[in-house]
Amino acid sequence: PSISLRPTNKVTWGQKVDITCSVKTQFTGGSFTLIQNSGSFRETKSGTSVAFSLPKVDFVHEGSYYCQYQTRVSGRDFSSPHSSSVHFTVVVTLPAPSISLSPNIVIWGGKVDIACSVKSQFTGGSFTLIQNSGSFRETKSGTSVTFSLPKVDFVHEGSYYCQYQTRVSSRDFSSPQSSSVHFSVVVTLPAPSISLSSTKEVTWGEKVNITCSVETQFTGGSFTVIQNSGSFRETKSGTSVTFSLPKVDFVHEGSYYCQYQTRVSSRDFSSPHSRSVHFSVVVTLPAPSISLSPTKEVTWGEKVDITCSVETQFTGGSFTLIQNSGSFRETKSGTSVTFSLPKVDFVHEGSYYCQYQTRVSSRDFNSPQSSSVHFSVVGKTHLWIFCNYIFANILQF
Repeated sequence: PSISLRPTNKVTWGQKVDITCSVKTQFTGGSFTLIQNSGSFRETKSGTSVAFSLPKVDFVHEGSYYCQYQTRVSGRDFSSPHSSSVHFTVVVTLPAPSISLSPNIVIWGGKVDIACSVKSQFTGGSFTLIQNSGSFRETKSGTSVTFSLPKVDFVHEGSYYCQYQTRVSSRDFSSPQSSSVHFSVVVTLPAPSISLSSTKEVTWGEKVNITCSVETQFTGGSFTVIQNSGSFRETKSGTSVTFSLPKVDFVHEGSYYCQYQTRVSSRDFSSPHSRSVHFSVVVTLPAPSISLSPTKEVTWGEKVDITCSVETQFTGGSFTLIQNSGSFRETKSGTSVTFSLPKVDFVHEGSYYCQYQTRVSSRDFNSPQSSSVHFSVVGKTHLWIFCNYIFANILQF
């Protein structure tokens, strides 16, 4: 007989298989027997062309089959030779699973979910999630499962794939590997806050505090405050620290920013820079005091004293006394000095002011001008002038 198989060669477990046997003969009215070589299956059907169906194949059905035709002619039984054999294998085909990751950006200490699923008739199996490096491996039952990493560390970063495995009729089968998902573990530090204790202008020699703070789960780090010019750099431990400049000089003026750095699981991380704060160092000199002796009207030829003084931490300077008209200008060292005009003349009358100047850290500074004092020069009385005239004439004789 002829024999044919449908489908051919490989048959999926649970599918239907048809084996057709036929013979061309004048001796009709017989039957076909389909025989599995192993002897596990044997079935007979009448006809010269018959189809044997295996509606749901199992592994017991796989193997080789042949058919034989038998008929009765005039009271005698006759059998054909065996047909050729057809062979099929029963296979379980599992599709590659799907895999997904949530979230895509993973922060150290955060939770990661990796979901694996498969569409298959072969339920009752389990998934294994495998890290490519081999550091992580976990198994869960189901055709759609989620693996959770509740607190990720750097050891968890990398690529992962999943694989579905199931048992069908006492045989184990594994799916192809899914595609891989990859994540890196990051430590995200926010930009720190920075504040300045003083206003934008700081008096030379005063104290300035710069405070840096950060809100983060990654404690145990330290702050570095950095002057933009690079002249100043200092580090302190903590998530809120204060840097003190006890006596500021001109070298300290400028802009400052801070940066937080910490170590997490043996890796070093730094925050972005904070915004900058800026201060200028100034020397503020008060307006000096000025006094006049005698006051307002001074007799021609008399002595006049003008005293200038200032209260300041910036000693070592000098005063300049200036006549508004510009006719007189004199300088003396000290924070309280007296300028003397021993014999005033009319050229001396007018208004005067003084100004204090000093040098601080190689820079020159001038105080505001003091208020002005004014005096007028007046002559002697007429009697005194007449007596002088008589006395001068007597001397001529």
